[in-house]
Amino acid sequence: NAGGHARLSPDAPGEALRELGHDVIVHVACRDRNRNGMQSLGWDLLSRGLTSVLAISGDYPVEGYEGLPKPVFDIDSVALLELLHELGTIAAAKAATDGLPDPEQHCFFLGCAIDPFKRLERDLVPQFLKLALKRRSGADYAITQVGYDAHRSDVLLRWMRREGIDMPVVGNAY
Repeated sequence: NAGGHARLSPDAPGEALRELGHDVIVHVACRDRNRNGMQSLGWDLLSRGLTSVLAISGDYPVEGYEGLPKPVFDIDSVALLELLHELGTIAAAKAATDGLPDPEQHCFFLGCAIDPFKRLERDLVPQFLKLALKRRSGADYAITQVGYDAHRSDVLLRWMRREGIDMPVVGNAY
């Protein structure tokens, strides 16, 4: 649902693709659901085995049924990471209590977005600081916004190394 457009919920094609043997990263945006809706979606994703998630704040809606819908944004991507991390921890603990093999498979593998391609330092520094916060909130990996600046990518990786933020970063190919 990129760009604020209303489309099919990500869990439907995600489940079909996973059943075909593909690795799936479900993008979950805060735009359309309040925190209770996000919690329900989290439990739904866990029950379907869709545990790789990219948690994003999302774009403001640009179209909708009979006009422009109100965005929700009850929580942001940082709080969404915390919520999903907690759900995964609860699910893994329950799986361990129930004697299921490999309880960790019931946890989420959480991703977050980072935009290292900001032109001005005053716009770039908050991105880096928020990445550190996202990591502390449960992010396991990051995906960059679309960008084609190798220098900025290098700056991001050097900053992460210097700050001790140890997680993979995936370059976005669009």
